[in-house]
Amino acid sequence: MYDYARTYYPRQQRWAIRYRLPDGTEKTHTSTSEERKAQALASIKAKGFQLISCRKLYPFNTERNQHNFDLIHNICANAMHDMDTGETPYNAAEYDRLAETKEKAERLFCLPLPVAWVPWEVLKDAKELATAAINHRQDACIAAGRPDLVRYC
Repeated sequence: MYDYARTYYPRQQRWAIRYRLPDGTEKTHTSTSEERKAQALASIKAKGFQLISCRKLYPFNTERNQHNFDLIHNICANAMHDMDTGETPYNAAEYDRLAETKEKAERLFCLPLPVAWVPWEVLKDAKELATAAINHRQDACIAAGRPDLVRYC
């Protein structure tokens, strides 16, 4: 008889532990289980190193979403170019927002493939930009009179 209880593996978890050595050098340790995280924290405390942060990491599929980040980058760059050339009226607040979003898309595009382990703040930004790209594609399909293509976005 096959024992399913033995083959069940909980979802892999990771934590990034940052600490500072006495000479001021910062190090990062990545733990893949609660036990290893506890051991690493105890070791850091026992050696007298300064703990900077202990953050949980989440998996994000970058292979499926890189084209979304590229699309958002291109949309922002085109809108900024239109403002620079005078095709659209210049709005400083909008230009700054576009520049910030463009930089965020560039950073997310450079995450490791196929899956990146990122903290919650980065995961939130990545999902937000990926959703914005999907919504842009859907709006473009509807504006072009092809609502039948929305399911492919």
